[in-house]
Amino acid sequence: MKQSSLCLYIFLLLLSKSFAQYQSALNSAEIYQKIQQLNVLGSVLYIAAHPDDENTALISYFANHRKMQTAYLSLTRGDGGQNLIGPELREKLGLIRTQELIAARSIDGGQQFFSRANDFGYSKTPEETFSFWNKPEILHDVVLAIRRFKPDIIINRFDHRTSGTTHGHHTASAILSLEAVEKAADPHYKLKSSFNFPTWQVKRVFFNTSWWFYGSQEKFDAADKSNMIKLDKGLYSPITGKSNTEIASQSRSQHKSQGFGNTPIRGQQPEYLELVYGKPLQSNDIFEGINTHWLSLENGKSVQNQLNKIIRNYDFTAPENSIEALIDLRKKIKTVKNKHWKDIKLKALDNIIAACAGLYLENVTQKALATPQDKLNLRLEVTQRSGSPLTLEKFWIKGLGVNQTLNHQLSTNQPFHTTVSAIIPAKTAYSNPYWLNKKPSLGLYKVPNDSLIGLPESNAAFEVTYQFKIKQETIQYKVPVLYKYNDPIAGEVFESFYIVPPISIGLPNKQLIFAENTPKDIQVELKAFRKDIAGELTLDLPENWKYTSENKILHFKEKGEIKTVKLRIFPPKHSAQAQLKISFKHQNKNYPYTVSFIDYPHIPKQVLLEPAELKLNRLDLKTKAEKIAYIVGAGDAVPEALKVMNYKVDLLHLDQLTSAQKLEQYDAILLGIRAFNVLPELKFKNYWLFDYVKNGGNLIVQYNTSRGLVTEELAPYPLQLSRDRVTDENAKVTFIDKNHPVLNTPNVLEKSDFDNWVQERGLYFPNTWSDRFTPILSMGDPNESQTQGALLVAPYGKGYYIYTGLSLFRELPAGVPGAYRLLANLIALENEEN
Repeated sequence: MKQSSLCLYIFLLLLSKSFAQYQSALNSAEIYQKIQQLNVLGSVLYIAAHPDDENTALISYFANHRKMQTAYLSLTRGDGGQNLIGPELREKLGLIRTQELIAARSIDGGQQFFSRANDFGYSKTPEETFSFWNKPEILHDVVLAIRRFKPDIIINRFDHRTSGTTHGHHTASAILSLEAVEKAADPHYKLKSSFNFPTWQVKRVFFNTSWWFYGSQEKFDAADKSNMIKLDKGLYSPITGKSNTEIASQSRSQHKSQGFGNTPIRGQQPEYLELVYGKPLQSNDIFEGINTHWLSLENGKSVQNQLNKIIRNYDFTAPENSIEALIDLRKKIKTVKNKHWKDIKLKALDNIIAACAGLYLENVTQKALATPQDKLNLRLEVTQRSGSPLTLEKFWIKGLGVNQTLNHQLSTNQPFHTTVSAIIPAKTAYSNPYWLNKKPSLGLYKVPNDSLIGLPESNAAFEVTYQFKIKQETIQYKVPVLYKYNDPIAGEVFESFYIVPPISIGLPNKQLIFAENTPKDIQVELKAFRKDIAGELTLDLPENWKYTSENKILHFKEKGEIKTVKLRIFPPKHSAQAQLKISFKHQNKNYPYTVSFIDYPHIPKQVLLEPAELKLNRLDLKTKAEKIAYIVGAGDAVPEALKVMNYKVDLLHLDQLTSAQKLEQYDAILLGIRAFNVLPELKFKNYWLFDYVKNGGNLIVQYNTSRGLVTEELAPYPLQLSRDRVTDENAKVTFIDKNHPVLNTPNVLEKSDFDNWVQERGLYFPNTWSDRFTPILSMGDPNESQTQGALLVAPYGKGYYIYTGLSLFRELPAGVPGAYRLLANLIALENEEN
């Protein structure tokens, strides 16, 4: 997206939500609010590390009550967290959380920015964080956000002075914020060549403190607040019928992948801001001494007077009566010398004019996906519903070569329809999140096109630019092309329109495990997104791996046609890892992609292009037991890993389980991650599981968070969780009881089994447990004491209860050999007395 159109997207998209979902035009009260916002020139930038860190009540307070330009800069997209609604992790989870943040901002009135920081997981210090993030690059992105947005005020969610007391990303975000404030004002600090933003001096920086940072409400009440100001974030607006906290609650509830559904608290709600940079305050107004009105700008007095007149005369029953005065205001704003505010307010004003005119713009296609060289048929609708004289002069579609001059006078409430057909150029880029087009490093996303850095999401595939003449003023609106269909239940549905490769290569799993020197078969599923395409399936494998294939030459006659190809993979004799790369070759061009979809009801459907690659693991792996039950928790990909280990896996849902006797058929039962956080049934049915163990079963409980447990009875013996974790994936692991069966049967584990782990060792380890438990492993982060709670085993009756905070849910999908060997031993554990 070009910088010149950035603000247009932020302020304009009346008719779409995240390039996908139709959002109806503003109602009369909302129009009035937008006019009021034209009258304020102040800006606030909130900075933190992750999706969900932001204080949505403060964002709503400044955006809706103070009418300020308000934005949230999240340094990461939350890629390193957990997912409570599905199995997606890492980049896919980051894509979900990105859309959740965009949805949250559409509710609380803020804008959204990001840096290129990759959330590599929990970090205990900012120093560790910077060692992964490439601090100069992320500092650049924060400076960019400041120079681009030009905030008068910055509010940090976290304290820059508290290294080691909270998540390292948190403290790092505050440190970067203060350093960036200095760099943003420094003429010697240069941004990347794509950007030409001048220096900017932030006036004040605040730390958004609260009792939480002091450890208790009592300590906070006793703290010195002479350097703090107190705001009431619970203010109520009779125009919207909502308080800021109600808006904020709805906004925060968009973070569904983190289980942050929120119930509002009405009434007065104090919020505290501690000044950490800038001129001290003599009042309770953080904008004290900062010009936030038109009178401070050259030629701004006439704008101020005209706006005051429009606000006084606004007719809630007939917003169209304000159009003529708004057009006059537009002419006056164009004479203002301050380009920054002139551009922002002109684009916001154009939205208001469209809303007052009841202007409806729609560009739809009847297919959700297309490929380069496809013919694209569009149906365009333009309707003005207010009776205001409006002429559609022309429209054009960049990238499709469409440009039509109409000079059509729109009749009141009479839709103007036209159709457009064009061939999508062969060189049209595929739709994909821009930060995922290149493989990232552990801590930094690679964005070759510098101009995209900081933007919340990728461009729409195509957009229509409409040019209107309104009262002799020329106004343009950009609206994305959408896919539209009618659902028998939901009715009218809008989704994003995407450009994809002509062939998608689907793989049954992301990895294949070979426990023996025998071949395995897989089915590769190819789907055509274009008709009449022929080509050859090509495979790339190291020499010590072999394969045979059938039907490598394929011809797809119809769009949507699916063909499967059976591959037989022959592993080497000894332990080895390899990457099988698959591509479809058509007319000397390779298509090596899997087209994946992420589809949840609270965000627009997302398309992601992933390399069609299969990780191959030849392991020294022995397994015992056959049939396993997996009780689904918050969502993970462990069941898929169990299946590639050749276990028979049944997914059980406790709310559907009516008898404990059904559990007796299983050799082992595994609880999915955070099961004791998200499954209310475990408050009562945990004893079914304990009885299963008592009668000879093997129960493996994966990690839960220490807060929000549905019951404290996680085990048949006392067991208490903590927030202890080992974030260094390379931390030394010591075997406490080297002779314990879990380390020796059926696989003899070595220290090397803990090599090449990803992101972390584990989290939320127990720190107190019954002496019936045997701790198996000892580990700790550098310069910290060792913890023994990572893996606890206890005999109970005829069976075994196992609790582990090891992050198997990350290691198994990543193909870590030692994680598979350890899990096989946990599953095989048998009570010798049984």
